[in-house]
Amino acid sequence: MLWSDEALELLEKIPDEIRPMAKQMMELYAKQQGIENITDDLMKDIRQSFESQYGDQKKCPFDGAEN
Repeated sequence: MLWSDEALELLEKIPDEIRPMAKQMMELYAKQQGIENITDDLMKDIRQSFESQYGDQKKCPFDGAEN
């Protein structure tokens, strides 16, 4: 699985304790969708999906950014 530099930067913002799980989830999602490259746009799409599924969160575990 290839990761863009921008996606790797976003990945680094995810807290250490959940980063491996978040990375695995993103790679699994990409594989299921037939996507070979993980980009920052894909990560943002996954974040939006997370937010719509789980509601208003103080922090999204997929990018470490405040909502």
